[in-house]
Amino acid sequence: GRVGFEKYIFKWEHGTLSVLANYQVIWTDGPDFGNQFDHGISSTLCFYLARIAIPAVTFGVNYNVRANYFSTSFSVGMSF
Repeated sequence: GRVGFEKYIFKWEHGTLSVLANYQVIWTDGPDFGNQFDHGISSTLCFYLARIAIPAVTFGVNYNVRANYFSTSFSVGMSF
């Protein structure tokens, strides 16, 4: 599960820049971390286009507390 919030930093005619922060708990079943409950924080900086309201560019940083593991993400356009 995940809980968090998103707050816009500023708006202008081309879009909105916002920051998203959340805390996540998840069951991991895989070769990297084994079978365990992992948890950690995540933060994402998003730019939304004004006319279509979808994320145009996002940059995220995640930290898995139990595994002491950082990861980053970057996307252009929507991600699923």
